[in-house]
Amino acid sequence: MSDKPRALGVVRLSVGNENQTGEETQRTRISKRADAEEMELVDFAVDIDVSASISPWMRPSLGDWLNNKRDQFDHIIILKIDRIARSVRHLSDIIEWCEANGKGLISCEEGFDLSKPWGRPSPRSWPWSQRRSWTPSRPATRRPGRPCGRRAAGRAAWCRSAAGL
Repeated sequence: MSDKPRALGVVRLSVGNENQTGEETQRTRISKRADAEEMELVDFAVDIDVSASISPWMRPSLGDWLNNKRDQFDHIIILKIDRIARSVRHLSDIIEWCEANGKGLISCEEGFDLSKPWGRPSPRSWPWSQRRSWTPSRPATRRPGRPCGRRAAGRAAWCRSAAGL
């Protein structure tokens, strides 16, 4: 048995998307990264025609590895972050899962490695990871006589009263 850390390569292609990095390109780049990190690449979790909106645990191949085979690898290697998670919630969930299960998460293109101390905080600090669909922290309130959506001078467009701000 090898003393090398074991890596799982993750390949995902979206449903009907022509303008994306192909399966073979992802496999090749992930294999090269595993070699560079001196890791044994145990297998690939390949999900073809699977949307990134699906949770990693619900994907046919990756879900099986995360739920049932977690003891068979030490690191997850992806070509790009959007191959494993597109939403901030899914990215945060997979990072927390990796930390809780002692797994590293390595991205070939974004240049981070969560198994190394210098790589841990970087994905959470990226500007794009802060983007979310905006939802107010409190429900909008209406003032009598002023329908929501109209803007009076000095008032916020989501109709909060001055007392509620």
